[in-house]
Amino acid sequence: MISSSKVRYCGKIFQSCVLLALPHPSYRAITCMRKKPSLPFLSILLLLAAHCTTTDHVEGCIKVANIASTVRNHRLRAFVSPRRVLPHVRAVLSRKSYGVGAGAPCTSTSRYCTSSTDHTEEDMPRRVPNKIMPGTIYFVSTPLGNLGDITLRALDVLRGVDLIASEDTRTTGLLLKALGLGKKPQVSHHQHNIQSRVPDLIRRAQEERLSIAVVSDAGTPGVSDPGSELAAACWTAGVPLVPVPGACAAVAAISVAGFPSTEFTFIGFLPSRSGKVRQAEVAKAAREERPCILYESPNRILRTLTELREADETGGGRLVLVARELTKLHEDLYRGTLTEALAHFGGKEEQGVSVEAGAFAPLRGEFTLVLGPRPRVARSQEEVSIAVQAMLRACLEEDGMSASEAAKAASKTLGKEAGLAKSDMYKLAVEMKKPRS
Repeated sequence: MISSSKVRYCGKIFQSCVLLALPHPSYRAITCMRKKPSLPFLSILLLLAAHCTTTDHVEGCIKVANIASTVRNHRLRAFVSPRRVLPHVRAVLSRKSYGVGAGAPCTSTSRYCTSSTDHTEEDMPRRVPNKIMPGTIYFVSTPLGNLGDITLRALDVLRGVDLIASEDTRTTGLLLKALGLGKKPQVSHHQHNIQSRVPDLIRRAQEERLSIAVVSDAGTPGVSDPGSELAAACWTAGVPLVPVPGACAAVAAISVAGFPSTEFTFIGFLPSRSGKVRQAEVAKAAREERPCILYESPNRILRTLTELREADETGGGRLVLVARELTKLHEDLYRGTLTEALAHFGGKEEQGVSVEAGAFAPLRGEFTLVLGPRPRVARSQEEVSIAVQAMLRACLEEDGMSASEAAKAASKTLGKEAGLAKSDMYKLAVEMKKPRS
């Protein structure tokens, strides 16, 4: 057992190191600590410094000053028992947000409670208390496959609600068990029972005043998963609804795709059956100039890549990111042209797959595709002129725009390719608006 004096000596050294190493405003909070810290307090402080990341450490140093009494029964044994102390410390920190002072919780919602006046409250990150409201429906995002992606807020909501509406109660049950939340009352909420389940959930929220969490098997409810119908019903019935954001495969994929993401189109799953509807959706994705995000199953990924390549006006030269098993152990990211991606994921002769013959070997894992921006194909001047006239006519007649608005839209889209200024577009629009004799 290490002596109390040595611990206090180490604490002073650690405090000096913090003051030198941590940037403002963190060090201001450290200076607010009690002058003669107790042994349990220093034990927690030293353990946080040794075993937490920088963010946890800074936040912990600020919060932990008032929880020493909560863990006073834990003693530091020669720095070899962090496993006994840290879980309790983290549990306390996750349950309540404490400030620095004489032991009272911080009343500010600011994440960092400091004595500095250099930053206003609006400039600082906030952590709003997770108070579960009765009669409210929470749309909670769950991990795609890595349990570490669950958010603290999602944990609080799942722990506190009265009922969980799950896409698959078995999958959600395993998730709750893995997260240490135990068994919770669940009802199924999937695409096959939406017509009956949505009114039932609305009734439970309104009449029984139950707090309800809606979850899908993975990711965010309502994004190619059940949830949008329930959200629409909540707005119609006046039931409060709260989003609890988190993991989303579409956002995760486009964040690493390397394509311009100021604008993009989310398509989700293409129709599974072959036919005119699927062909139309594939053609729509191929014509889209902005990046497109699609979801696909392992059994149809090669067929989808083949159809996209055939519909591509560059003959398969459009860039695509194919993300397989996002956040999971065997995560695989591939970026290349459609032709290269097709070869990479199953079109190789050594794998015994004949793509041209239509024999597709099934792959494993869920896929997220991000089609890059459609490359511009050089057109003749006559084709460009026809495109300009068609766009101006559509803006004037179909959209009801004025000549000035139509000229602005056409100039933004085709002005550079056509070599026409906005004033030239405006003259064409005015001529087209003149009544024909």
